[in-house]
Amino acid sequence: MTTHCILGQRKLKQNDIVHARGHNNREEDVGNADRSAPPPAVIYGPEDAWVGVRDRLADLGIRPRKGAVLALELMMTTSPEWWPSDDPVRYVKQLRWFIRRSMRYLLGRYPRCAIVSVTLHCDEQTPHLHVVVLPVRQRVDARFADKGERWTLSARGDLPPKRAKDAPPIDYSTYWRGGIGSRGQMAYEQTVFAEFMAPLGLERGRVWSGAPNRPNSIHQAEMGDAIAAANSEREAGGIVRRQVEAERAEVADVRAELERARAELEASLARARAEEGRLAEQRRALDAERAEFEAKLVKVRKWKAGLDAERDRVIAERDRQAQNAPLVADLAETAIKAMRSVDLTKIPERERNAVMQSAYAIGQRLEAAEGAHWSIAAARTELHATSASRAR
Repeated sequence: MTTHCILGQRKLKQNDIVHARGHNNREEDVGNADRSAPPPAVIYGPEDAWVGVRDRLADLGIRPRKGAVLALELMMTTSPEWWPSDDPVRYVKQLRWFIRRSMRYLLGRYPRCAIVSVTLHCDEQTPHLHVVVLPVRQRVDARFADKGERWTLSARGDLPPKRAKDAPPIDYSTYWRGGIGSRGQMAYEQTVFAEFMAPLGLERGRVWSGAPNRPNSIHQAEMGDAIAAANSEREAGGIVRRQVEAERAEVADVRAELERARAELEASLARARAEEGRLAEQRRALDAERAEFEAKLVKVRKWKAGLDAERDRVIAERDRQAQNAPLVADLAETAIKAMRSVDLTKIPERERNAVMQSAYAIGQRLEAAEGAHWSIAAARTELHATSASRAR
């Protein structure tokens, strides 16, 4: 990126010098100056530029006419990009180099007695120097009788003759540059200043670029408009910021509500998990009860199968007894008749005992048959009751 050196020049009358003093010393309010920056530093000369100009003219024996241009003000600076913004040490070094090269230019172009004051400003966007010099030189003044060399004041310097259309370019180095003369002299002075600043990597801007000089009043007006726009934008930003803060508060409330809902959901989930565990325990208990019930059911089925088999046996026995009952009854009746027809008195005692034993045996058989009859009836009743309960 190309960085340029800049040399501003203007003529100063008495009122201008007083105004320049107020500006250079920051006695007047400067809109684009940073109030938190260091104050102006007077590198050379008095703080009061008007006192310095007045005393220096008196020392040189110059009595200017009323309304004459008494001094010149030079403003020396560079492009803003040349100054490092992130390295304070390098910034200070470059500031020293800039001041030294600027002083070399001043001492090379003006007599030492012509330099009145040099003031450094670091409270604006780009550091710069304000220099007040006297447009003086020594020459023979014919107005005096001794015809000797005297210090004379001339803000215009030596003006070269008007250049013809086909004439070669004017060599302005052959003319004295003690004042501000033509535009060509001012452009030549820019070139000389750039030669002194070349070791710092600074270049001269384009010659005869045609760019107009913008007065500070216009710049200040634009700065005021920019500041007003920035203030309005800041107010709008404040409104937006308040809206954002309100929305942030609403978001915080919603977030808190979501946190509460999440806590309730987690509590519900914990309860659901506990209920799930309880239900799982109940399910395990029910599974155990079902297994026990199934085992009992198997036993009941086995018992029922055995009961059915016993019922079938009892029914078979009943049927058999029912078939044999008439025969037994006939035999018993026959045996009883036979026993009744026997006269025991006519039977010998030994045979009598045999007959009694036979009768006793027949009685037992009859009693057993009667008991079997009642057992069959009870089993039948039990089977009927079991069938009825099973049907229910």
